[in-house]
Amino acid sequence: MNGTYRPVAAASLPETLGNGIFMGIWSGVFVGLWGTALLGTFGYETAGTGLGIGLAATAFVGTIVLSYYRTTSMTYTVTEDGVEKELGIFSTSITSVRFEAVTDVHYQQSVLDWRFGVGTVKLNTAGSDDTALEIAHVSGARELYEAIEEETAAPEPA
Repeated sequence: MNGTYRPVAAASLPETLGNGIFMGIWSGVFVGLWGTALLGTFGYETAGTGLGIGLAATAFVGTIVLSYYRTTSMTYTVTEDGVEKELGIFSTSITSVRFEAVTDVHYQQSVLDWRFGVGTVKLNTAGSDDTALEIAHVSGARELYEAIEEETAAPEPA
């Protein structure tokens, strides 16, 4: 069970494209409408639309590039004491969860995850309604889930 896991970038592609499309449409419509309204007062009605389309394309491509680098810069390390998630492109952020703090372990695999041979393991801790750590889009997720489940199981009463 101990080792390092990395997300499979191709498995997160649909999520990345979805984020890119959402950001592109949102920013394009927002800037297009405001640009048309503001520039229209100066006689440049079509300039706002062009500005909106340009920003939409930039937001779409930018979101995809950033999501890709975010996914590929993520590392999960499983030790005998717990799990660490390290994330960083320009700076590093480390989140750590010790096994004794884990209250629930969840395994999740969508049809697309199954197609790419990956899955997601979620760790919950006491005193929090949110997922403490999500190990997303990694190969060997089922084995990782079973190992963490075994590690965090309550000891048998004597």
